[in-house]
Order: sequence, then structure tokens, then C-alpha cells
Amino acid sequence: MNGCATILYGNSKTECVFDEIDPSVLNIDELFVKNIAEISLFSDFAQERNIAAYYLYSKQTDSQEKKDNVPKILFINQEKIIFGCKKNDFPFVQNSEYMIELSFPLKIAGPIKTRKIFAAFVVERVFNEEEKSCIICRISRVKQEDIRFLEERA
Repeated sequence: MNGCATILYGNSKTECVFDEIDPSVLNIDELFVKNIAEISLFSDFAQERNIAAYYLYSKQTDSQEKKDNVPKILFINQEKIIFGCKKNDFPFVQNSEYMIELSFPLKIAGPIKTRKIFAAFVVERVFNEEEKSCIICRISRVKQEDIRFLEERA
């Protein structure tokens, strides 16, 4: 899914892009089985664990890493947001709440070309590995009609 987001915290903001992980690659457990134990202790569901482990431990080429230095949204649905970024790029504090504005392009005829969603999320867990961080967050406040939109696109 294409889109972008802006995270608001204090008087600062951080721009993010969507770079969702293809669920078909998450079946390749042998890539990161040995590194998954710590993540398993803190994840609510297997998909969350697999996304974090895949992002942190999979081998990516230098061109993929250098292409975008902005934080990435690896996964989003009506309950969770998972971010991936270079270590220490986000000043997130565990158990703190942040605001986010999500912008999704719409492929429909008419004057409205994007769907904007305003929500709040709480940082549940931050995993750091060498030069990368994976931040797992729970959506804490969002409008009901936006929940439906997120459910439909997930």
C-alpha cells in the first residue's frame, strides 16, 4: 500500500513512508529462527513477531538501505503499527502516546484523492539490533469510521 504518515511529538514531527513487508516472505522462518526468542516473549501474535524478526535479521542490500533514510511503516491494521528505522532515529519512549496522521491515496474518481486518518498510538516495545530498530505500537485512539477503513485495507 502506498502512503505516508507524519508522527507528531512535542513540537517536533517525523515523516514516514509505507514499506509494508510482503506476508509471503514471512514463511521463511529459517532466515531468523535463532534470533526470534526475545521477540516471541513480547509479541501478541505471530505476524507481529515475524515482521519484527524479518526486518531486524534479514539481509538487505546496501542500495535498499541507503535508498530511504526515513522511517518506514512495516505493518498497520486497526490495532497495531510496526515501524522500522535506523537505530536511534526515533526518540520514542516505551509506554508513551504519540499522534500520527496517516495519508492513503485513493484510486477512485472524484475530487477526493487521499484518505487521511488521525490516530494516537502507544509504544509497546522497541527492539534494537546492530543498526536497526523495530518499534511495535498499539493504536490507542482512532475514529470508528477509520477503524473500518483500516480493517478493509488490512
